[in-house]
Amino acid sequence: MKNVPLHRLQPKFIRLVDVLLDRKGVYKKTLAAEVGIQPSRLSALMTGKLTLSAIYLAPFIWGGMITVAEIYDGKAESDREKRFWAQMSVVQRQDLTELMLQCEEQGLNVHDVLLKEFLKTKAGKKS
Repeated sequence: MKNVPLHRLQPKFIRLVDVLLDRKGVYKKTLAAEVGIQPSRLSALMTGKLTLSAIYLAPFIWGGMITVAEIYDGKAESDREKRFWAQMSVVQRQDLTELMLQCEEQGLNVHDVLLKEFLKTKAGKKS
């Protein structure tokens, strides 16, 4: 994710974070702690001293602070960026997340179950 530059979205990111700070009534330091990044990184992103990339945006999406719909312009500049947005869209699917948690709680390995189903589907298509 680190090498997925999102510099074109940085102005929108800054506006969204400003709105978030106002709405929550918190300082950058508090928001950075909630998201799980260093306050200096957030400040550098907000001033443009650090270029926005997927690695810096992902915690905001994972944490529910910014949604894909709010920030993504639909204009991926690479296959890696397309993959990033697809992954972030899945992360925001609460129904999938809940189902995965339930499987894990029941001792099911979600990765193995999905891989098995995927391979079964692929084998069925070849016939």
